[in-house]
Amino acid sequence: MVENLKSFFNPKLIVIYLYILFSFIAKPPIMPEIYVTYSLYLVIGYAMFVIIKDRTIYWNKFLTWSLSIMALCFLSTIYAKNMSVTFDRIYYLFIPFALSFAITQLITSERDIKKILIVLAVAGGILYINMLEYGLFETTERLGQEFAGNANAFASMVLFSTIAAMCTIYLSKNKILWIVMIGIIIANY
Repeated sequence: MVENLKSFFNPKLIVIYLYILFSFIAKPPIMPEIYVTYSLYLVIGYAMFVIIKDRTIYWNKFLTWSLSIMALCFLSTIYAKNMSVTFDRIYYLFIPFALSFAITQLITSERDIKKILIVLAVAGGILYINMLEYGLFETTERLGQEFAGNANAFASMVLFSTIAAMCTIYLSKNKILWIVMIGIIIANY
């Protein structure tokens, strides 16, 4: 059990856990959204540290295609009416690529993915508890609109958490973990 906890709190994974957690709960009134940005830069920075330390870069087809799409979009600036707007939009393509690249460097096994699924599910449970605490279920707008700024973004968070909980139930043999995940699934409904 102690060895499992040590592997769960691997520094490579902790930065990913923080990013997931802040992505779910770093919204006013709970905490400032800037924590999401800080945790994103922490993931990217730690991945760069790992690359320098290990002198190894892991690359896959997804990263190749993402980079290809970014290059194609960058070429579109040649014929764009407003080049500054186009350059601003490329930033929104670069961030998911940088995050994907960083996570590719930090995740080393299937076990790491299972741990990240658990954290993703638990983050949804923490989101639910915070929404209860701050009374965010009592609203005249669509559920999640005033918390996430967009009800669809809130629905995506709940959906990702539910899917992660279902995957964890499927992949785990631990009955206590099953009970926690079933509780999270019920809370998300």
